[in-house]
Amino acid sequence: MVSWGRVADLTQRTIVWSMVGLTVYAGVILTRRSYGMIQRHRKIKSLELSPADEGLPQEMSLAVPEASEQR
Repeated sequence: MVSWGRVADLTQRTIVWSMVGLTVYAGVILTRRSYGMIQRHRKIKSLELSPADEGLPQEMSLAVPEASEQR
């Protein structure tokens, strides 16, 4: 005879761990998506600044728009 207490315990553990897995998976997807949006936003801002006109190297162009906004 099957002990239903053990089946219920295993079922509950399976449901809990699947929820934990889905939560972590969703968090990773949202983090990657928001990080991509931040990078895209910075790239657009650096293109608007046009660092070639300012005489700045391409690497420094990411830091300049943020510094000018904080003033």
